[in-house]
Amino acid sequence: MKTTNLVLVAFVATCLFAFVGTASATLITGAVTSSTAATDLYPASNASNGTYLGTSNSDCWISAGFGNDYFTSGGPIPVLTIDLGSDVSYNGFSFWGYLFERSLSNNGGECNSPSQMSMRFATAAEGTGGFGTSITYNPTFSPATNAQEDFTFGQWITARYVELTITDNFAWNPYAGSRVCFDEIQFAVPEPSTLALLATGLAGLLCYAWRKRK
Repeated sequence: MKTTNLVLVAFVATCLFAFVGTASATLITGAVTSSTAATDLYPASNASNGTYLGTSNSDCWISAGFGNDYFTSGGPIPVLTIDLGSDVSYNGFSFWGYLFERSLSNNGGECNSPSQMSMRFATAAEGTGGFGTSITYNPTFSPATNAQEDFTFGQWITARYVELTITDNFAWNPYAGSRVCFDEIQFAVPEPSTLALLATGLAGLLCYAWRKRK
């Protein structure tokens, strides 16, 4: 195949993958557990119940309280594990902080919602003991508020397990931020129609390349 043909094929393939990355996606979630489960006030399973506009604490994951500021008072670093059920491909996630705080008149807004967190990934074959083994990508995120936010990875991840480590919250004064809480986390996977379009496009590229070699 001539160099110009190779360049054309590579360009079209890049465009197809870019389209998939920006096309509409379906949000999925999985079973969520936490390393602090023994002391949590409300279980991590609440973070995957589909109720992402929390109106009560029972809609959220809420850790135990430590001092006036969870992290400076020696609270254990919360590590949450999300099991998506099987290896799936995704390129981002939606995150809902502790929205229940907005219904409280005296808290001044965010305080217990995560403000710093990171992720690692593992395939079904690796299990929860294999975070960071074959997928070394280890992104960090800084939510700006306790409202819903969308984050992208800048690449596709194919994995079953996600490890979410929270390292800080919005504790804003000596009387707020004693816990770590959030409502929901969901991951963005391409819709089936988008995958079908990508498959068709790649098949066309392969056919084009084969014909040019004849």
